[in-house]
Amino acid sequence: MILCKKIVLLAAAAMLVALFVACGSSSAGEIPEFRQYDAIIVNEDLSVGAVMVDSFEKEYYRREELMVMVSEEAYAFNGIHDAGAMLLEKIQVEEKAVNVTIRFADADAYTAYNDAFLFVGSLEDAKANGLYPDAPLLDFKNAEKSIEPEAAMELKNAYILITNDHLGKNPLTIETFEHIRYVSEGVTSWMGRNSAIVDGGGEMVYIIFK
Repeated sequence: MILCKKIVLLAAAAMLVALFVACGSSSAGEIPEFRQYDAIIVNEDLSVGAVMVDSFEKEYYRREELMVMVSEEAYAFNGIHDAGAMLLEKIQVEEKAVNVTIRFADADAYTAYNDAFLFVGSLEDAKANGLYPDAPLLDFKNAEKSIEPEAAMELKNAYILITNDHLGKNPLTIETFEHIRYVSEGVTSWMGRNSAIVDGGGEMVYIIFK
């Protein structure tokens, strides 16, 4: 996500330390409620959650000034998109780290806000938009196996996530509402079959899930 927007929202979280507290750690094998890495979360209705993670040392802004900045940004964004295009879901603080979770109505809203490309949709929609993986994909359960893009795109009743928002992030996690089947290079399993971690790869990341 672009820096200026992240600074505003994370600074807001820092000012609200007294109001929001993380709820503790998760048991082994579960995605932790408090994140260490930025995340993209694909929901069943194809809305997109975004978790921004950062640390802070001190309060840089007065609350009144910060609330004005955040309100103006949200108002401006939603004013040129459909109502509810971007919603702040929650702020969590743990020691000197903060998670800010935003829900976008769809991948288009995410792209518009973040200045980073994101597509989430059926394989049929991807093909109709001329979006294809540019290299063989790896089997998510066995990275020693690969499949040609044309064959992977014929999977029935499946969805695909395509993004370049991993660039400059070390790393980025991605969570889907169905099992991940095929991924591009640089994407590996994280916390089970519905989540992956991106740490490298090409200009675009491709994840097919069903």
